[in-house]
Amino acid sequence: MFMTTGGTDHMIRVYYLGAETPMKVSELDAHTDKVVVVQFSNNSDSLRFVSGSRDGIAKIWHYQQQEWKSVILDMTTRLPGSSVPNGDDKVKLVVTMVAWDRTDSTVITAVSNYLLKVWSATSGQLLHVLSGHDDEVFVLETHPFDPRIMMSAGHDGNIYIWDLSKGVKIRNFFNMIEGQGHGAIFDCKFSADGQHFACTDSHGHLLVFGFGCSKAYEKIPDQMFFHTDYRPLIRDSNNYVLDEQTQQAPHLMPPPFLVDIDGNPHPPHYQRLVPGRENCKEDQLIPQLGYIANSDGELVEQVLGQQTAENGESLLDNLIRQLQTEQDERQNSEQPPEEAQAAEEEVVPSSPAAEPRRSG
Repeated sequence: MFMTTGGTDHMIRVYYLGAETPMKVSELDAHTDKVVVVQFSNNSDSLRFVSGSRDGIAKIWHYQQQEWKSVILDMTTRLPGSSVPNGDDKVKLVVTMVAWDRTDSTVITAVSNYLLKVWSATSGQLLHVLSGHDDEVFVLETHPFDPRIMMSAGHDGNIYIWDLSKGVKIRNFFNMIEGQGHGAIFDCKFSADGQHFACTDSHGHLLVFGFGCSKAYEKIPDQMFFHTDYRPLIRDSNNYVLDEQTQQAPHLMPPPFLVDIDGNPHPPHYQRLVPGRENCKEDQLIPQLGYIANSDGELVEQVLGQQTAENGESLLDNLIRQLQTEQDERQNSEQPPEEAQAAEEEVVPSSPAAEPRRSG
């Protein structure tokens, strides 16, 4: 098992992951600018990967006779007799993303002039130039089993489905948001069966496309956030990120609650969708409404997320704190006595040694 990294020092490093710790096995001085993307082929036995750089070059690497050899893909290359504009020849081209088709027979590169180029993975010959995007493309996603199909998406809000064998568009979707213009597409993934794909955009939306009926998705609230999504973070003396309220690393906190954009909790049956809350008791799946006395002493109905406890915290925050305490107590009770004693005696440098600062 191998891993490859690209660096700002223009270097590519290959690591072997089969030992107890990653071991660097190769260091390749391959590009003249930052290496911004690397990706191994789908067939792990072939030991091939492609690298893309801000120098306008992509390279297909293969391991042969105990050394790494490469095929150069120059982004200034044009198809013979092509009428597709290559952009301003004076502007330096940059590789923004790379991908392999499902059978590893072609490599696809996205270029800073908004074009996609399809290359032979063996000879490096340019096969097709795909045009349509109006801004940079950072998403290239190939179909899980059909080597002809690829999806691209970019900051122009366009999502294209392509036929790589013919070099033509199949479908186009434009992410127009009413009253806000278009939303840049940040990521896309196909489902395992290839019948659906999902995308995320710059406005925090999840877009789901596919065949069949959408009724199942219509039952889901339009607004779904985790209660902790916008909670303030701090950093301890070691520069590790902590949740400001619980002083815990975010990944160690109890499962969050699902809320709407105003912080109002969704009903309990939605809370069970959160990993870790599937089997929670009903009283741990917060009710949507509660009652609180107003300044005149009258009981009024109010969203629980907007109520506050005596210490000024929202009741939702209070509940998170209680769950954190219960989780800590449960972990301590499961710890063997000798380990617990050792943990108490161990001195661990942490945030009290320095005043925490908010992360940017």
